Amino acid sequence: MKLHHRQVFSYHEALRALVPLIDLRRLRKGSTIPTYRRSRFPYLFVIFTLLLVLVASSCGYIFPTVTVRVKNEASSTVTSLTIKYNGGSESIRELKAGETEKVSIRAQGDSDLEVSYDQNDEHHVARIDVYFHSLSNGQISLFIQDGGEVKVKADNLG
Repeated sequence: MKLHHRQVFSYHEALRALVPLIDLRRLRKGSTIPTYRRSRFPYLFVIFTLLLVLVASSCGYIFPTVTVRVKNEASSTVTSLTIKYNGGSESIRELKAGETEKVSIRAQGDSDLEVSYDQNDEHHVARIDVYFHSLSNGQISLFIQDGGEVKVKADNLG
């Protein structure tokens, strides 16, 4: 058997050449290579980042939403109420006299509101003069009155 000019190393010499950090005094023939404790920094960084994202999203910085509160101040029931905005619409099937419902919306770009509903066998459409955009947080309160009138109160839209 010919070795073709290659030098033969012993087990310990090969380990010493390949991995200089291994403490060869603890390494015995047939034993495994000792492992060293890993740093906890990557795990702590990931946990901290996830916690930060959770707090930021709950405060509305990552996923901002506008809450639309609709109160029926009319003397009759409102049905088929639809709130349209840039990027979608939300529906409320029925809103009895004196009841309040809340919906959360996320506009896509600059937006205003259009409210349509049925009351006393009449269809009403109200264009709400309020401005918000995709990064807005806050609340818009809509008060439905008799005769198709809708009053508006906007709080902390920004």
